[in-house]
Amino acid sequence: MFGPFIIMYLFLGGCGAGMLFVSSVWSILFHRRSARTQRESAAFRMCRNRCFATGAVIVCLGAVCLLADLGRPERFILLFFRPNETYLTFGTFVLAALMAVSLFLSAANHLYLPCVGARAKVVAEILCAVLSMAVMTYTGLFLQGLYAVAFWDTWLVPVLFVLSAMSMGVSSCLFVASFLRDCWLFGDDVKRMHGIHLAVLVFEAAALVAFLASAAFGRGEAPSSLALLLCDPLLPWFVVGVVLCGLAIPAACETVLFAKRIERAFPLVDALCIFGGFALRMCIVSAGLH
Repeated sequence: MFGPFIIMYLFLGGCGAGMLFVSSVWSILFHRRSARTQRESAAFRMCRNRCFATGAVIVCLGAVCLLADLGRPERFILLFFRPNETYLTFGTFVLAALMAVSLFLSAANHLYLPCVGARAKVVAEILCAVLSMAVMTYTGLFLQGLYAVAFWDTWLVPVLFVLSAMSMGVSSCLFVASFLRDCWLFGDDVKRMHGIHLAVLVFEAAALVAFLASAAFGRGEAPSSLALLLCDPLLPWFVVGVVLCGLAIPAACETVLFAKRIERAFPLVDALCIFGGFALRMCIVSAGLH
């Protein structure tokens, strides 16, 4: 347990859920807007459809990593037919539900399904947003629920993971949008996304500082785990991956983009932010398992 597969599951589950959450909320708010042209709507639908499809694939890959970590497929099936009151069971159910809803939205948006109306899509998007938030929260609760590991035994872990997943979700959607020819047609939304992402990064940085302070004065082996995080071989991952790639560089770039009202997304910055989300989970898991 807690090998490379579980780290990839926490990363992919958080990133995919964050992307689906941002895509769902973005789609709901966009279509409530009356002042939009047909060309703007077509450009946005292309971006949204690709975001839903990409998010669904990422979440499914996360489920494959969870299945690989369990080792035997029958153990995964037993979580459905013989459920226990554990975070793992809750996470399995919400992850399966999120996969079903996201695949439904991907199919409904990419294929012509006359039986699926606009109202059904809105209901599915609302459900997708709720399930995505549940998955983002669960990835942190999964670690916090293991009370034997003092480093993870704090409510700041799920808070940090939710904020990190939100950051990766915004970056993933902007990453997809940056490769679309007509993304400038919904440039105002991209400008707002820069401001939202900056706010999320500020809260994530504050949560990370609070988490480190809590570990420094925490119970049991928590200070030892923090010391392990701040020395080789985890220190380069933490400084470069988490602090620089995941927080400092994206925050600095988003500040400039939002202040200058730039209507473009920059894929390199968004890719660095996504990598920072992986580094955060790798560092927290590895330091807790010393």
